[in-house]
Amino acid sequence: MRHFREIKKVLYKLKRQFGTPCTMLAETYSTDFATGVQATTVTYEQTVNRAIVLPRGLTRVFSYDLSFIAANKNFTYGGLYDINTRNIIIDAGDVTGFDPQIPNIIVIASRRYNIKSAEKYDVGNRVAAYHITAIDSEAQPDV
Repeated sequence: MRHFREIKKVLYKLKRQFGTPCTMLAETYSTDFATGVQATTVTYEQTVNRAIVLPRGLTRVFSYDLSFIAANKNFTYGGLYDINTRNIIIDAGDVTGFDPQIPNIIVIASRRYNIKSAEKYDVGNRVAAYHITAIDSEAQPDV
């Protein structure tokens, strides 16, 4: 019980220092095969007043087609793009009835992030917080 209280104190201090409002969404996608129209339906939406949003890490990634490494191929496709990674800690008391999982989306400052991984931090038999790693890809700027 004491460890849980200490963790809650630390979370409170971090929420005061790095607290940012965010919205967690769970979306489903459906396609009408007769017309070809795709529809997005939000099945769950919850706003978190103060999520601990840590500074972002920006990584440049190069992905390529398999023919890029093969010899004498005329057409190869590849490209550079930037991956914006965010670490977010959410107090379990702020998200009741919602378990963040991989197909969900988190919106921070009008920017959508896909949840890459979500971990629960348990203290005893109680969930203290969720650690979420979210990614967003940025287009490669013109050189």
